[in-house]
Amino acid sequence: MEIYYQKLLPQHTVQYRNIRLDSLKYFPSAFESSYEEESKNTPLGFEKYITDKLPDRFASGAFKNDQLIGICSFYRNQKVKTFHRGNIIQMFVLPANQGNNIGFNLLTSTIKQAFSLPGLEQIELGVATTNTSAIKIYKKAGFSPFGTIPHYLKINETYIDEMLMVLYKQ
Repeated sequence: MEIYYQKLLPQHTVQYRNIRLDSLKYFPSAFESSYEEESKNTPLGFEKYITDKLPDRFASGAFKNDQLIGICSFYRNQKVKTFHRGNIIQMFVLPANQGNNIGFNLLTSTIKQAFSLPGLEQIELGVATTNTSAIKIYKKAGFSPFGTIPHYLKINETYIDEMLMVLYKQ
């Protein structure tokens, strides 16, 4: 089983779309976007960034025998006063491949690519407080919590809080 990690290229957009929609369908409480909304979008937001090969807005992938099994996206803030900051979003590994450090390795690969951008000093993310496995991976990668947004998501009548985390370039 060969696992490798790389920035997604235009030829990966179909695989990206499929895995992104799967993440929303099977884990609705983990993401702000919903499957119902996103499945109507053609292309998805990050598909354009993948196609355009933007250096500061990209998606990374974990591949197993050339099949995309995980995604982790990054975008850098574009305003002058926040250009030193970026965000990790859309972190997801297919359930059959979870528990093998693939998510951690994908995250650290994405962090390394992001911190190679000139002037980037910190990376932020938000994670559902109910997603304990993701929180464990983020902490292992060096992220520290700095706050919580109560009732960040509302799915039917259930509220989900979001933990905010940050990682500073060393």
